[in-house]
Amino acid sequence: MLRRPFEVESPNSPISELFDKIKFGEIYPLREDISEDVKNLLRAMLQKDPNKRPDIAEVSYTPFIFKAIERYHREVAPDDSFI
Repeated sequence: MLRRPFEVESPNSPISELFDKIKFGEIYPLREDISEDVKNLLRAMLQKDPNKRPDIAEVSYTPFIFKAIERYHREVAPDDSFI
């Protein structure tokens, strides 16, 4: 089951607790059953410094994402001019 990258201890926690976790980059550890490729991409996308985060082109050229896009284009939407 997926989790939010930033969560507070209880629903009654002050919003400042959530902001602090985001600001200081305190994310939950990623599950063991997630591949290292996906973990690396998620960590990159959750970088505190926005200049260190990948843009959409970099994400789309991540090998496993690129393969999924190619498969989608080949099997689901071969006439999709967007891709």
